[in-house]
Amino acid sequence: MVAPSDYIAYFDETGDHGLDNIDPAFPVFVLCGWVFKIKDYLQKECPAFCAIKFDHFGHDAVVFHSRDIRKRQGPFQILTNNRRRRDFIADISDYFESSTGTLIAAGINKTLLTQQYAFPNNPYSMSLLFCLERIYAHLEI
Repeated sequence: MVAPSDYIAYFDETGDHGLDNIDPAFPVFVLCGWVFKIKDYLQKECPAFCAIKFDHFGHDAVVFHSRDIRKRQGPFQILTNNRRRRDFIADISDYFESSTGTLIAAGINKTLLTQQYAFPNNPYSMSLLFCLERIYAHLEI
């Protein structure tokens, strides 16, 4: 039986972790982990984030993908209206500023990595290891 934890972590990445065809316009891979106390996540974080979704989209089924938000596509076409975009960005910014979560991130410049090492490790594996080490240190405090 697995012992329950008081914490939960969510991970997401941006960029491609491959080293064969590095895009010179975006040569980075970033992995982020966001750690929450489960009690805070359930009582504060989820309701606050769902409120943003309902306020701006009328439901909470919308999935926030940074690319869609930046390019104002899919449900984020509403952000072509400057006032709506400003209000949405302000609400998201306020949410992150007041969040009880701890953000742990690792970014790797793949071009520099391949220049420095003849046989570089996989950027995803490296980033995950770093994030897990930092989360472990954070939870040990």
